[in-house]
Amino acid sequence: MSTVYHDEANPVPSNPADAEMHVDQKHALDFADENKGVDVTEVREAAEHLTLEDAKRIIHDAIDGRETDPNFDQGLLKRANAALNAEALSHDVALGLVEEIKLEAALMDDSPYVEVRASVSNTDDHTLPINTFRAWFIGLAFTLVGSGINVFFSARNPGIVVNTFCAQVLSYPFGMLFAWALPTKSWTMFGHRCSLNPGPFNIKEHMLITIMANVTFGGVTGVYSTDIIFVQRLPQFFNQNAVGGNAGYQIMLTLSTQLIGFCMAGFSRRFLVYPPAMIWPANLATIVLNRSFHQDTNPIAHGWKISRLRFFTYVFFGYGMYFVLPDCIMGFLTYFNWMTWISPQNVKLAIFTGSISGLGINPITTFDWSYLSALNNPLVTPLFSTLNLYAGAVIIGLIMIPAIYFTNTWNTGYLPINSNHLFDNTGGRFNVSKVLNPDFTLNVQKFEGYSEAYQSAGNAVVFFAFFAVYTATLMHIILYYRPEVINGFRAVMQRKNPRDAYHDVHNRLMRRYKEVPEWWFGIVLVISLALGIAANEHYHTGIFFCVIMGGIFVVPVGIIVAITNIEITLNVIAEVIGGYTLPGRPLAVMIFKTYGFISTAQAVGYAADMKLGHYVKIPPRTMFTAQLIASILACFAGLGVADWQIVNIKGICGSAQINNFTCPGYNTFFNSAVQWGAIGPARLYSEGKIYYPLVFGFLFGAVFPIPIYFLTRKFPNSYWKYVNTPAFIYGALNWAPYNLSYLTPGIPIAIYFQGYLRRNRLAWWTKYNYILASALTAAVSIFGVIWFFAILYKNYAPIWWGNYISYGGPDQDGCDANGCPWLAIPDKGCFGPAPACPAGGLA
Repeated sequence: MSTVYHDEANPVPSNPADAEMHVDQKHALDFADENKGVDVTEVREAAEHLTLEDAKRIIHDAIDGRETDPNFDQGLLKRANAALNAEALSHDVALGLVEEIKLEAALMDDSPYVEVRASVSNTDDHTLPINTFRAWFIGLAFTLVGSGINVFFSARNPGIVVNTFCAQVLSYPFGMLFAWALPTKSWTMFGHRCSLNPGPFNIKEHMLITIMANVTFGGVTGVYSTDIIFVQRLPQFFNQNAVGGNAGYQIMLTLSTQLIGFCMAGFSRRFLVYPPAMIWPANLATIVLNRSFHQDTNPIAHGWKISRLRFFTYVFFGYGMYFVLPDCIMGFLTYFNWMTWISPQNVKLAIFTGSISGLGINPITTFDWSYLSALNNPLVTPLFSTLNLYAGAVIIGLIMIPAIYFTNTWNTGYLPINSNHLFDNTGGRFNVSKVLNPDFTLNVQKFEGYSEAYQSAGNAVVFFAFFAVYTATLMHIILYYRPEVINGFRAVMQRKNPRDAYHDVHNRLMRRYKEVPEWWFGIVLVISLALGIAANEHYHTGIFFCVIMGGIFVVPVGIIVAITNIEITLNVIAEVIGGYTLPGRPLAVMIFKTYGFISTAQAVGYAADMKLGHYVKIPPRTMFTAQLIASILACFAGLGVADWQIVNIKGICGSAQINNFTCPGYNTFFNSAVQWGAIGPARLYSEGKIYYPLVFGFLFGAVFPIPIYFLTRKFPNSYWKYVNTPAFIYGALNWAPYNLSYLTPGIPIAIYFQGYLRRNRLAWWTKYNYILASALTAAVSIFGVIWFFAILYKNYAPIWWGNYISYGGPDQDGCDANGCPWLAIPDKGCFGPAPACPAGGLA
């Protein structure tokens, strides 16, 4: 069976078995043709260079252990297994299958994952200059400016965030300008030819700039230590300006928190960067946008001739101009809680359908991309992951929250159903100042005479899910990725090069470049720990324990992100452990949380960028230098801006600050430190305390993955393989203050783009899906800044029906906006076991 496809001169085999193989073979070629944007000849030419033994080895390596991988194409897996089992066929058919095996191997040698083949080039031009003056100048400039802008506006309400796509889009014209303007004269230095302008601005320089900027733009953290500096120095918080304002303390704290994660990422490369199964879905949108600026080819996709760059331009400017409507002029397009407009004061209607404080049960919730992609980007996140996320939010949230609320469990019926605030027994905000001593330690007598700290039903479910997702993540990795983790640690003990364990095209191409020895990261880690110990000498927070905790979770959390595009943060487990180990010391708990949470979050962000460099073939030592230098400069930029704000902005973080620098994030950070450090988890979650049942979330998370795993092993071709228990549980974290209204509009988008188009219009999906995601996100980011300064900063947003209807009217007195409780407070003025009602909480 040596049929050549797309060639009418070659007949279709008459034997039914051969005909079936002919169809599978044609499918493989069509798949390669659509997915890679190349003709059949290219795949065949690659296949001709393979021996049968090499082809089988490639296929075996590609599918080994992938039976339970939800990102692996099921049809490709079946064809690969059929190719490997060709010996079971008749002699004539087996000979005919040689070509098919080689073709399948050529396809899988690129990448067995269609998303990666759609986004990442399988070639490398090692002659492209990377360490250029313009790349470093532009990259570090965006690092400094971006870090400063993000820190500056993080104190404002509403704030603005400059993200990765801003740097990626805006750096391109600067790179082109430098390529046009700088002199091309070259000279020799230390045996190397140097030039300010070595040629056209190229894709590797562009990605290096993006990676430098990602130090402050990427991930969920940025220069996180500025939160500590604000809360520590300002008088309305801890008022420790003498310590918090010390430059040496600030620098040591910031550098240590930033660089410990960088080192963890370096040590985890063999788990998170080099394995082909770690696809990092969010990276693919970044790569596609990068390639659109530098790629000349424009294959036609299902009749669409428009280039990626032009498509990006149309969507970017089109949505950017539209974004002024939901962002500034017609706010109801963001919070489209249209059912509450019927009766804004109807409590139950707001509870079930409200988008602001309700459950968000609403088929049409928003017309704002920034809103529907705030928790999950449906164009980037794999379909199975999006569906797991939504199923967890619906099944766990809509069962547990109403059950808790309408049975008035833990007195939740007297509170808003879905708030992330703490409340006292009058239904008002818990006033922490009533239970603290002047040194911010807990006054037990005042606490017992005031009130229990109550949570809403939605917040209780969130904490149950947090407890569950940590153990579920560890158990999921043990069950599903046990061989990979064991082999990785075995390679560490045997001192093997981590890249040698993988033979895919990207790892082979990267072998040209020198690897970064792990002792480089070890030196940086020792320095970072020394800085952290010096910074924490006064607070005795146990920095080594924080780092060990982060080290335990970095690989499991990183694997989940790389597979599902869902990042599990350690902020709650760090607060709980810190609260138990450092009781009554809120400032120490705050610093403990920072090291425990940040080490893993930063490591995941750095590892994602290392994968970007791996995909684009940036030499690892260049990556190391760029990430390290950019990280250090971002720390100084963030600290400089924070110090300037504290000294020069009058009334900063006050509720009546004239320019709205009211610091909502820093207030939350402070309240969290007081809640977990002063009040402490022992008074909330220990045995016999009010929220002790939520602790069984740890047990639920440890047990839940086990039956799912065995069902997947028993029925490998069933839908059970697509059930990801950490992603499912993580869905329940999207309550309080969020709700279903953030997730529901993304479901039809995900099903259409990641489901229908990916299966039936693969060429179109390959060419345009990720560029569409990049264009929408970049438009929100860049035009959000423009509309902020043009309209919101000057308070020019119109006061009219379209901007206040979502809040119940011009007085913003709707129940959705204000979280009206189901039950009225008893006549005595409070609920719960307190002997007397307090004067009242904070409104």
